[in-house]
Amino acid sequence: ATLRHGAGALVREAGVHRDMLAAGAAHGMNDAAKSMRYLGVLSGVSYVSGIDYFKTINQRVGSLIRREECERMPKNARLVMACVDCDTYVDLLEKGDTAGCSRYLMEDGVDRLVAAGAEVLVIASNTAHLVCDEVAVKHPQ
Repeated sequence: ATLRHGAGALVREAGVHRDMLAAGAAHGMNDAAKSMRYLGVLSGVSYVSGIDYFKTINQRVGSLIRREECERMPKNARLVMACVDCDTYVDLLEKGDTAGCSRYLMEDGVDRLVAAGAEVLVIASNTAHLVCDEVAVKHPQ
């Protein structure tokens, strides 16, 4: 999975852009929607950042696909999300256990997203970015 920063970068990396949609429209929007890569969002210390990313990503996808190109209703992003247990995560942070935080985020968050099919990852948390280097090594594609 590829790690990207920000909802806009995530949407672009997933292949959701006007050129792809225009080309896909000739074959039907279902084909274009199927060609979108699965996005993976690791929510932050609280669920709030996950909500923001979910909303922003789907609004962006919706703005790129014209209503008349959809059969019944606007398309959503192909998206999987994971949330870690905030209490466990904050406990590790407060103890200064960087290795424990990293292991916890990888095992309970990133690895679950990849196992669920995420091809592009975003970490919707400032503190959780401590695993970026590890993600790049463990999941380089």
